[in-house]
Amino acid sequence: MSNEIRKTIVIDAPAETVYKALSDEKELTYWFPSHAILDRRVGGRMEFKFERDDGTVDHKVVGEIIEIVPGKKLSFSWKNTSDPDFPNTKVTWTLEPLEGGKTRVELVHTGFEKGRWFDLHDGGWSFFIGRLQEYCTKGRVESRAMYKEMGKEIRKTVMINAPSDAVFLALTDDKELVQWFPNQGAALDARVGGKLEFRFLRPDGEKHAFHGKILEIIPGKKLSYSWNNLHEPMSDNEIITWTLEPVDGGKTRVALLHTGLKESKEDVAGGWSYEAGWTFFLGQLVEHCNGPAIKS
Repeated sequence: MSNEIRKTIVIDAPAETVYKALSDEKELTYWFPSHAILDRRVGGRMEFKFERDDGTVDHKVVGEIIEIVPGKKLSFSWKNTSDPDFPNTKVTWTLEPLEGGKTRVELVHTGFEKGRWFDLHDGGWSFFIGRLQEYCTKGRVESRAMYKEMGKEIRKTVMINAPSDAVFLALTDDKELVQWFPNQGAALDARVGGKLEFRFLRPDGEKHAFHGKILEIIPGKKLSYSWNNLHEPMSDNEIITWTLEPVDGGKTRVALLHTGLKESKEDVAGGWSYEAGWTFFLGQLVEHCNGPAIKS
C-alpha cells in the first residue's frame, strides 16, 4: 500500500514570492539543497544535491518536471540516488493566495511504502517547510551550517511558530517527548542532577536507548544534559544543549548543540547518523509544536 506525506502551512508572503523560492535555482539553495538544477518546463531536469560540511555529497535527488503552473503549482518526480531500491516518488507543491498577501502552501509527497525512507522524508519535510516559511517572510534563514556536522559537534537552528514555554514543555515533559522524540518511552527528572532515559525504535527495527543527567535547566530558556548509550558508563563527554529565544509574533528560535562526539557515529547499512537523526527530530519538534500550522 502506498503512503503519502502531506504538509500544509500558511506563509505571510504573496504566492509569487513563495513560487520563486520553490523554483529559482539560486533561491532554492538559500533554504533547501546545497546545489540545485531545475529546468522550469514539463519534462525539464531536476537535480538537488545536499552536501556535508566538507563538501562531499550526502544525498543527491534527481527527477523531472511533471506539471508547472507559474505562481500556483509545481510537481516533479523525486528519486534519491543513494539507494538503488528507492521508490519512484512524486513531490507536488500547490499555492493558494489568501487575503492580506498570504499564501497557503501544500506539499504532497507520494509513492512511498511505510519504512525508513518514508519516516526520514516526513521529518525532513517538516524541517524544510519551516525553513521555507522563514525564508519567504524574512528573506533569509540561519546559516546552512546549522544542519551540518562540524568537527566534533553538531549545531542546528530552527524557527518554531509557538511560544518558548510550549517548546520547553515539549523538551521536558515525558508525555510530550514521546510524541516527537523517543518513541518507545521517556523519563526526564527536570532538575539539575536529575536523570533521563530515552528509548527509541528505529524505522529499520533496531532498538536504542540513551541515558544522562541534567546539567543545566532554565525554564522556558535552556536545557542541557549529558548523553550516553544505555550500555555505556555515564559520563559528561557528550552534551546536548537546547537554547530557546523568544521572537516577535509568539515564535521561538530553537538552537541545538551536540558536543563531545568522538566519531561520526554513522551506521552505513541503516543510513543513519546523528546528523541525519537530528535533522529528522528537529522536523518532528517543529511539527509537534506548530500544531495546526503544519499538518501531516
